[in-house]
Amino acid sequence: SYLLCVSNRKLHKNEPRIIRAFSSANISESIKLVMTGYPSEELSTLINEYQLSERVVFIGKVQEERLPSLYKGSLCLVFPSLYEGFGLPVVEAMACGIPVLTSNTTSLPEVAGDAAILVNPESVDEIKTGIEKLISDQALRANLIAKGLERAKRFSWDGVAARVQAVLDEVAERHEK
Repeated sequence: SYLLCVSNRKLHKNEPRIIRAFSSANISESIKLVMTGYPSEELSTLINEYQLSERVVFIGKVQEERLPSLYKGSLCLVFPSLYEGFGLPVVEAMACGIPVLTSNTTSLPEVAGDAAILVNPESVDEIKTGIEKLISDQALRANLIAKGLERAKRFSWDGVAARVQAVLDEVAERHEK
């Protein structure tokens, strides 16, 4: 069993804090943290420092069609990003019926609504506590899964595509100035 972190090595993805929180979370040693992409030198060093090389697994670039089974196989999505224009993994995870831990900042609370555990992404302790709750509290899990499935229905893929395009346009405008 594993927690899923759909990410890349960009700083705003908050991965060092995710790894620190995972290392101190009071959960079964058999639970792994699966991260998309490839490890950076910084993350590899941190993983070794916390003696997590057996528990943190990088699975490389994931093809779009493999994502749903990756989500469905996981215990939850851990996505406490420092900044997101939209936060597509939150909607994808909810649509796949898995609970979500995400940030209480930028667009993420708006996307997640009351269907996720929201944490301060700068607090390793809040991320750790959120992970523990998602793993141990079965009633909370069931509640978040049900709310998440409902919430995901609000985001038609056309709607998501339009929002993603709007974010891209905004970024392009900023770079033109």
